[in-house]
Amino acid sequence: MYLNLIIKNYFFLLLIMNLTFSKNKEPKYIDNELLLSQLTIIDEYKDSTFGLRLGSNDPIEDSFFIQNITLLNQDGIFFAVFDGHGGEKLSNYANLLLYPYFLEAFNTNKFVQDLNQRIIISLNQSFDRIEYEFLKISFNKIRNRTNYIYSFVGSCALASIVINKKIFVANLGDSKARLFYVDENDNKNNNTFLIYNFKKLSKVFNIRKSEEQKRMREEFPKDRDIIKCYRKNACYVKGALQPTKTLGDFSLKYYFFGLRNIRNMNLYDEYKKHFNGPYISSIPDIQVFDLEKNYKYLILGSDGLWDVIKSRDISQLITKYTNKNNNNKFWRNKKYNDIEKISYGLIHSTLINYSKEMKKDSDYNFILETPCGEERRNMHDDITIITCDLSNFN
Repeated sequence: MYLNLIIKNYFFLLLIMNLTFSKNKEPKYIDNELLLSQLTIIDEYKDSTFGLRLGSNDPIEDSFFIQNITLLNQDGIFFAVFDGHGGEKLSNYANLLLYPYFLEAFNTNKFVQDLNQRIIISLNQSFDRIEYEFLKISFNKIRNRTNYIYSFVGSCALASIVINKKIFVANLGDSKARLFYVDENDNKNNNTFLIYNFKKLSKVFNIRKSEEQKRMREEFPKDRDIIKCYRKNACYVKGALQPTKTLGDFSLKYYFFGLRNIRNMNLYDEYKKHFNGPYISSIPDIQVFDLEKNYKYLILGSDGLWDVIKSRDISQLITKYTNKNNNNKFWRNKKYNDIEKISYGLIHSTLINYSKEMKKDSDYNFILETPCGEERRNMHDDITIITCDLSNFN
């Protein structure tokens, strides 16, 4: 009991120190207009949900959407992040079709009386439909020898629906959904600012995770090369892909798509004989959570965010950015609400961390001044952030 009290007081002191001295850690100068000019912004529903995207690839491989939704007279919000790889084709395709396919499936599943089960079934069906349709497109492209990139293009996907006092999260890959909430015990003696804790709402399906490595070795004992690690935190399924759940990536799912460079029929037969796939799955992991009164913010982000910022750090940043006494120069003289401040603040903090990873100072203008493409991609990944104020749905 006393140990827990000491630990809580210690972290509380660290948080106060961070908020007190944070001004000294700000970059000397950041060209906010340059940053804003490079952001894709979804602010149509900014009273409840706000999204930002900053590209590094050319073209950008991340896609995202936010949409109000009404199901059985219940109002809610539907939003998603798609992190493409091998190109932007599948992430854009899924971004365009997931929402209408979900609505179509939901309307078809009228026989399912329970709203929660109907949403889960419809989410599964909409992901499955995107996978199947893109598979047909890809097969025809390869068969007609018009575009071989369809063997390797893929996308992680993370979608959430907040409705009827429930939070639904459907996940394929290594984007993350994190919930930030307030604990009455942590805040009862503090009247200055709110202290936030976090909760994981999605699991990371990436071969870097030890549990995923164990599962893959158990499922594919005959494939000695099921996991190839080139250096620390650089492990790949069959040496080709880090996520273990994705849309697309058909060369790891069907041997037909891995035959592009095989001309010798003996090699063809050998490859077919030793192909034990599919090695990765397109079935989303769907979780449902009750929406509690103390749940405040839900943040979805591609790994461009989470690779350089930990969830516990975001808890502190939310406290910092929503503090009424914080007059950050990024939103000075602008009437941003809290979720806008959090989203802009996280983009800002993410770029600072990428700059520091490159042994630079906190002034990240040099990143923004680099055009999107290979050089920019070596500095940071595409970054997508969606912030939802859950108090609108309590």
